[in-house]
Parts: sequence; C-alpha cells; structure tokens
Amino acid sequence: MARRIFRGRQFSENGWPYVDQGSCKWFQVAPGVSMQIQEGLPFAILGAFARDYHAYIEPIFDPDCASWTPDNSVATSNHPGGTALDIRWNSHPFQKRGSFNAA
Repeated sequence: MARRIFRGRQFSENGWPYVDQGSCKWFQVAPGVSMQIQEGLPFAILGAFARDYHAYIEPIFDPDCASWTPDNSVATSNHPGGTALDIRWNSHPFQKRGSFNAA
C-alpha cells in the first residue's frame, strides 16, 4: 500500500490512511458499474454494501457513483483514501434530506 499526504494529512476523517490509486482495486458492483476502493477491509465492506445497495435499494449507474478520488474539496474527505462511496449523487445530493421514498 502506498500511503500519501492529502492536504497535510496522513489519515482521512474515518481514520483510514490516504492512499494512491495503485492501492485501490476496481470493484464490480454490477455489469458496467465499478468503483475503485482501497484494498483490504474497505474493499470487502464497501464492495458488499454497494452490491447490496444495487440489489435491494435501487440500481447504481456508473456515471452516478464513485469511491477513490485523487482530490476533493473537503480537506478531511474519505474519498482520497478510497474508503467512501458516493452512490446515486444525482438522485440523492450531498446534504439533502428527503430524497428517498418509502418504496
């Protein structure tokens, strides 16, 4: 694993280290839908969550989801470490409540 410094920090908000892209693996959620997630436990846990979300909540589409990113506007973001998922951000925007219905 190649750790890196992101905006002066070694670790993201959730305590996992920031890593380079080579420390992430592509996880296939469904045919044509994949995300880069940090190898190890994050890969197993977040990958399983993404698959379950896709199977039991609503379909995930590739241009509407992401995990690892090289940069982020939030200095403590978990994305540059590959330990966060954004799923269906167009349907469920960041910090907007009420975007899910009872179904």
